[in-house]
Amino acid sequence: MTVYEAGIMRSGLLLVFREYHSTSTVDKDLKSALFAALEIATQNTFGDSLDIIQLKTMSIIYYKSPKDEGKFVAYAICDHNTDYKLIKGILQKILESFLEEHSGNLDSSKRETYMNFREKMDSFFKDLSETPNERARSLFG
Repeated sequence: MTVYEAGIMRSGLLLVFREYHSTSTVDKDLKSALFAALEIATQNTFGDSLDIIQLKTMSIIYYKSPKDEGKFVAYAICDHNTDYKLIKGILQKILESFLEEHSGNLDSSKRETYMNFREKMDSFFKDLSETPNERARSLFG
């Protein structure tokens, strides 16, 4: 199970982004806008929220904050066979930690405000961000 990238968005604005393995050359803000648009379209069309988008080779997994009317969303792009529930639980912990750590400054749209949180995201994903070969090398290398 590999995590390619993860991010935290507020109303479609990408606040924190972490890339572990490149998925495409598309700009991270454009991807974030696409993910936000899909979420809004799903809500408006079906009255429901996205949890996961399954592609042929990867999955996009979402966790939306139940507080703040769900305007904060954490997402992860993972390989297709990723354990959805495991990643969703990690995203929940990441978003809860982010909201707690930045509770006094959640209205800032400046990414620099949240940059220190990237390392915290790394700690939540630690082993999952490595490919199986990288993980084997770190264990037996």
